[in-house]
Amino acid sequence: MIKILTLIFIFILIYSCNDGSDISSLKVIRYNSEFKDYISDGTTEISMTTLIIGFYKNYRLYGVPSTSYILKKSSMKGDTILNEFTPSNDTTYNYFVIKNKDKEGLRYDSLNSLNGSNFKLDSLLELINIDSINLKIFSVDLGIPYKIIKTKDKTLEVFLDNTKNGTDTIYRSFDKGMKDLDFSFSKLLDRQKNSKLYKTRFVQFLQVKNYYSAQKFVKRTDITDEIRRVEINNKKSFIKLFEKFEHQRKNLK
Repeated sequence: MIKILTLIFIFILIYSCNDGSDISSLKVIRYNSEFKDYISDGTTEISMTTLIIGFYKNYRLYGVPSTSYILKKSSMKGDTILNEFTPSNDTTYNYFVIKNKDKEGLRYDSLNSLNGSNFKLDSLLELINIDSINLKIFSVDLGIPYKIIKTKDKTLEVFLDNTKNGTDTIYRSFDKGMKDLDFSFSKLLDRQKNSKLYKTRFVQFLQVKNYYSAQKFVKRTDITDEIRRVEINNKKSFIKLFEKFEHQRKNLK
């Protein structure tokens, strides 16, 4: 009798812990695109775009940051209210979830949103600059690398461009350990290298004439695009959103 009760208890425990979702199948990457200008006066100007991309079963999620603003000051001018806002330090995300090969998905204001609104994939990819046209630059044939550095599963290829006003140096980094990720800067290069292009860096030195010497100008520009696998603490929240989308997706048809 005791053995039977023990087995029943173990069964209930396993069943209660297993909610039907497979957390281990969730994969998340962070995509960073950084523009860095080095100014002649010694200052640096940086512009960065960061996205979260998640993969679960045959679904995909794009986490796009959204800037919120805090009311800093309010005043009256005649009968008009003048409000001054300042950007908040908190980063919030809008989440766009779609099934692979679909053209439309659902957008959620947060991970806990009850309902999503329709969005078109093409429009989203253009907005975040990872549509097919913007990604073409990563597949450009650069010829034979000036230098190749290999370390275990990773390979770095360095290309030099000596053309006038052209990109001086291009770095392409590959990692075989990231082949399982369903994201690609260049499917062509991924196939050729049997690896994953996970980082590119364009370094351009600008040709500046002497008469600009008394003015501020950009001496050098670095453009880096990179994906990195990340571990997140709120995996269950992501999976719940995927499962919510799976149920609500029926309304798209």
